[in-house]
Amino acid sequence: MDEPFSIRAVKFVQIQPNVVTNCDPIVIANGDVITMSKQKSKKGTVGVHKYRERLRLIWSFCGKRYYFALELPDTKANRAIAELKAKQIERDIANDLFDPTLEKYRAVYQRRVHGLPATEVFEKYIAYKAKTLRKRSLEKYTFTLSHLRQFFKDGVASERKCEQFKDWLANRMEPVTLKQRVGFLKSAWAWAIEKKLVSENPWIEPLRQIKVQPQQRSKPFTREERQRIVAAFRRDRHFAYYADFVEFLLATGCNPVKPVPCAGSI
Repeated sequence: MDEPFSIRAVKFVQIQPNVVTNCDPIVIANGDVITMSKQKSKKGTVGVHKYRERLRLIWSFCGKRYYFALELPDTKANRAIAELKAKQIERDIANDLFDPTLEKYRAVYQRRVHGLPATEVFEKYIAYKAKTLRKRSLEKYTFTLSHLRQFFKDGVASERKCEQFKDWLANRMEPVTLKQRVGFLKSAWAWAIEKKLVSENPWIEPLRQIKVQPQQRSKPFTREERQRIVAAFRRDRHFAYYADFVEFLLATGCNPVKPVPCAGSI
């Protein structure tokens, strides 16, 4: 049997004009925030959870689910910090002071990291990769950066924004190229997390959504077809000179570009 409790105050969530909400009345009992319904999880109650060895807070408010990464390892001391942050959010919900942007609850270093523009993150990654990239590969990264500048401007990369960018970019290139470019961005943000430039990677889900049809492998020539090709070269008075070279390529499957320099040095 539950222990009796005394209700010190009852506070109904204030409804803004012309805004529809499904918030339940909130009751403060013995200093704890609960809802009138005992059948569902307590609305306004913030839970501390571990995700990928890091702590984050999860709660629901006005029909919306919130996830707040604390960027802290799961230790006893950090659990205590997480509980304090959870209580702060619970108090704000109870007192109608909740900040739905979550900026109020970020630490100073989180606010700086959270606001780092997407273009700046990728610029730093290109600078890091530039010494090891070939010219052609570097051009691909540069083209991706130009698309980022065009779409994001000075904005930050949220998962929703990244999905919109992926859809926008899909109208400008083939799926195989799109998957490669978004893959660049996913790798860039993974690197940025290691460097503590950002806290989360918003490109994981957009990259997973890109589907590339498998390419059909070209069918090789049959033995009869190879013999007919070589015979045609040998009969031709203009191209008979290439017959032995063509026969060598067909027999080995060698890329035509590779044996050409060898022929000039013989």
